[in-house]
Amino acid sequence: MIGLRFDTAVYRPEDRYEAWRCRGWPSLAPIMDSREPGRFWADITTYALGPAPLIHARDMTGLAYERDGRRARRDYIDHYGIMACVACSAAGEAAGRAFRGGPGDLIIGDFGLPHRQVSSNGEAISVSIPRAVAESVIPDLWRWHGMVIPAHQARAAFDCLCAPALQAGSIVDEAAPQQLLLFLQVLKQTLDAVSGVEKAAPPLDLAADWRARRLIESRFPDPAFSPAMVARAVGVSRSKLYRLFEGGDGLMEQIRDRRLKAAADMLVRAPGRSIEAVAQACGFREPRTLRRLFAARYGVSPADFRALALRCEPGRPTG
Repeated sequence: MIGLRFDTAVYRPEDRYEAWRCRGWPSLAPIMDSREPGRFWADITTYALGPAPLIHARDMTGLAYERDGRRARRDYIDHYGIMACVACSAAGEAAGRAFRGGPGDLIIGDFGLPHRQVSSNGEAISVSIPRAVAESVIPDLWRWHGMVIPAHQARAAFDCLCAPALQAGSIVDEAAPQQLLLFLQVLKQTLDAVSGVEKAAPPLDLAADWRARRLIESRFPDPAFSPAMVARAVGVSRSKLYRLFEGGDGLMEQIRDRRLKAAADMLVRAPGRSIEAVAQACGFREPRTLRRLFAARYGVSPADFRALALRCEPGRPTG
């Protein structure tokens, strides 16, 4: 497997944290809130383990991270994160309880649920697995959110997760999906063998929340798509659905945010498309609605956003 390396050594010390913050997914930078430390460094390589990003942080400054429910609903990163603490430690809170892990331990997290974590300096290897892929092998993996599998029980799964990153040069890309499946199978065996652990209880209205988010993901390009349609499809009242999305006009805001995110992506990926075509493809009835909401969200017009993005990425194809 060929990896993509990010090393802050090429930046001035005062620019290193900001350079990391500007990275896109699958870095944690865009999906977690964090605070700038006094000194920051990172040497990270990202691989593609089939549909799952595999990240080897050879050496990185410890950070305090937090992901709340609003952020989880906005960015649609519907993945599980599983971290092998190679030479680091991490502690935090998830599912209403504290957790702490150290070298040799595995830590399991669900990016669809709130959690906070503080990590130490050191080395870690982690994988972000799409929910549908992970749950095809471990249907109740979400119940392990915030759980630490101690080193003496995690050894087989720990080694299986670390091996593709440590031996990337000897793994062909075609074999990567099989490596992911093998890890999930070994992880399932590990979890089945763990005893004496109180797994998470189902969060309030979790199933309705997931159904609503997945419906928004599939239906947002339809201009007629509305909160009422979500409520009917999910099978709950509109008042209950609004509570799930943190009150007020949260659900409608969620739909708008998804449309704006799609529009921003399309403006750059398809620079030959007119603003009118982008608006229609992303669920806006009128181009002027897209222009107004886009400017309010991003601070620039769609046309200026496209021009700035293309200026930063020369050579991108048009059409």
